[in-house]
Amino acid sequence: YKLRILLVNIDDDMNSSKALIELNKLCFLYDMTLILGWSDIECARYIECLKQYENNKSTNIIQERIETEYLPRLTKTLTNIKSINKTDVTTLLDTFNNFANICQASEQQLLICPGIGEKKVKRLYQVMNEPFNKKKKINFFSSSDSMICFSF
Repeated sequence: YKLRILLVNIDDDMNSSKALIELNKLCFLYDMTLILGWSDIECARYIECLKQYENNKSTNIIQERIETEYLPRLTKTLTNIKSINKTDVTTLLDTFNNFANICQASEQQLLICPGIGEKKVKRLYQVMNEPFNKKKKINFFSSSDSMICFSF
C-alpha cells in the first residue's frame, strides 16, 4: 500500500477556494490525500510527522490503547453514562470502595455521595439495574382475534 500525499501551503485565503476545489478533485481521481497548511511551520510539522511514521509498519500507533489499571478502566466505563464525569467516579469509588458495591447500591445510598444529584443518581441506578438483554414483544392479531406474541 502506498500513501500519496499532496501538501499545499495556503498563503492567500481569499482567492484559493476555486484552486482548492480543483486540487481536491484531482486528489480524489488519483487516490491522493490532500493536506492543507496555512503556514510554513505547519507544513514543516506535517512533513516531520509523516517522516516519523514512514518506516513504521506497525498498526500499534493507531490502535486504541487498552488500560490495564483499575481506576482508568472504571472511569472509562462509568463516564459512558450520561452526565457522570471523572470527579463523580472518584466520589463513587471513595464512597463504595469498588465497582460491585456501586452496582449494588440503592438510590438512597447513591444520593449520599457529595456532588451527585438526583438526575445523576437516577441515570446511574437505571443503567446498573436494567437487564442486559431487553426482550421486545411484538403483538399481532389474527383473524380470530386471538393474540400472538413474539419475543426477540
